[in-house]
Amino acid sequence: MFIGHYCAAFAARAHAPDAPKLGLLFLAAQAVDIGFFTLLAGGIERVSHDENIRGIMPIILEYMPFTHSLVATSIWAAGAFFLTKNLVFKGQAKPALIFAIVVASHWFLDLPVHRADLPIWGNEMKQGFGLWNFPIVAMIFELSLLWASIYYYIIKRGMAQISRPWFIGLLTFLLLAQAINWFSPSASNVLQLSIMGIAAYLVAAYLALKSELRSPSRQ
Repeated sequence: MFIGHYCAAFAARAHAPDAPKLGLLFLAAQAVDIGFFTLLAGGIERVSHDENIRGIMPIILEYMPFTHSLVATSIWAAGAFFLTKNLVFKGQAKPALIFAIVVASHWFLDLPVHRADLPIWGNEMKQGFGLWNFPIVAMIFELSLLWASIYYYIIKRGMAQISRPWFIGLLTFLLLAQAINWFSPSASNVLQLSIMGIAAYLVAAYLALKSELRSPSRQ
């Protein structure tokens, strides 16, 4: 899953007026994958490609216990809470907790689409419902999550809080990036794959940050 992860960011920003800004929540939504690509580039976690796999995303996520196990994701979320509370939110627990919940959502949003490659702990007890094996269903599922959360975000915040040009740019970028993710041949070079992945997350977070107008009542 790629853009579907951002449904947690949009929903959290819409639901709680004192939630972190959308750009920060975009980073939270992909914090686990940013860690994964960093460790992948360093040869610590591993992925391989198998064009014989049916459906979309012909990849084998062989070894990723430090980012994509349920236990690891929980640790990432706990760490995100304490770090952001003390370093970003000036001791405020609520925005730090919202940030941490969005980080934790990553594993649960991956679960429906991934094949059985998400460990519970270490590299054991791997889970995944496998919607990637059914491309149309997986695409509808991910796009529906995103569009439902965007609709909720717009309804709750109102267009007066949104910079339309930047927001349109954000949505365009997300759709283009997802199309590349689904339909382009997977990069076989792990360093190239890692750089492209992290770059996409950073660009999306920047566009999300710029898409919100400053407001004296809702920061």
